[in-house]
Amino acid sequence: MAKRYAATKNKLLHCGRCCTALSWVNMKSVLFTILLFIAGCTEEEMDMRTSEDKINYINQLSYSDDQKNIEKIAFYLADSDEKVLSMAAFGLGYLGAREYIPNLVALLKSESNQVVSMACSGLAQMVDKSDSDLLESIHPLFRHEFNLARISAIEVIEKIGHKSSIDYLVPLFAGATSGEKARIVSAFCEIGDKKVLPILEEYHSEVESMDFSQPVKGGTRGSNLHPTQLKTIVEMAISKIGK
Repeated sequence: MAKRYAATKNKLLHCGRCCTALSWVNMKSVLFTILLFIAGCTEEEMDMRTSEDKINYINQLSYSDDQKNIEKIAFYLADSDEKVLSMAAFGLGYLGAREYIPNLVALLKSESNQVVSMACSGLAQMVDKSDSDLLESIHPLFRHEFNLARISAIEVIEKIGHKSSIDYLVPLFAGATSGEKARIVSAFCEIGDKKVLPILEEYHSEVESMDFSQPVKGGTRGSNLHPTQLKTIVEMAISKIGK
């Protein structure tokens, strides 16, 4: 009788633990559903579970060019997957969601190279000359270990076009790759400070001594450019700044 009682008790305890665990899982599911409803998500959106699904969904929202999708994208800034978070940051920039500039600036302190690069790239999509107050957050990225983060930072600088950035760009130029130098030259061109002309003229001479016979290859963002492309970029900058 005692054994039967003990066995029954163990079954009840096991059942209780299962029910408690299931209740917690259900509670989390309900909370997640509530958050999605608050964000204005549809039933289809709430069915998404994988990061790949979320990324594809964010891309669809971003490239729709519909401002009504901004809040739906912003919901994923709280996602635990850095790839999802990165795509959301870029998507907000692509749609010009300037109200989320502070959120993207905060992401520049992330330990994830991808998050920093994509958040900065998102900023580059929507900043303008009125955003010089952001420079103190952007200039330090010139020392970032990830080259795409550095290039994204240069793109932001180019859009803002403030002369104070020259003092940060010039030291970076000497040790930069040709892909980075092309972006810096574009930034020089946009800023338009004549004091960079000697640097550009010296680099133009360097480019002219390169091997132009090498085949033109397709590259990825930030990769080295063909001398023909570099020459065109530098000559355009010299012409514009020198006027």
